Amino acid sequence: MTTNYTLIPHLPTQTPTDAKPTPIYDDTYQRLILFHFPPSAGLTEHQAPYPVNIQILTGSATVTVGDDKHTMTAGSWLQLPPTLPHSIFAQTDLTMLLQIIKTNQ
Repeated sequence: MTTNYTLIPHLPTQTPTDAKPTPIYDDTYQRLILFHFPPSAGLTEHQAPYPVNIQILTGSATVTVGDDKHTMTAGSWLQLPPTLPHSIFAQTDLTMLLQIIKTNQ
């Protein structure tokens, strides 16, 4: 096959000791970042300049989108348009995949 593609056979789900975001993939169209949070840790309210997708891989989290609060667990997926305020806080050990969709705005 001559078409380029990227396969990530297994995303890491273990919490690293430094718990820093782990860049997984980055190209012209999207960026994937893996986050690991211990309970009660997370990201305070913020806005992204691009559309984003959040997928919970392990654990559970409280996610606030605007005025709405949701509990997300492993297998949950969330799509957010640009500039919508949101926050996420782990209820348990949490592994989350963030996909940033790079668009021209």
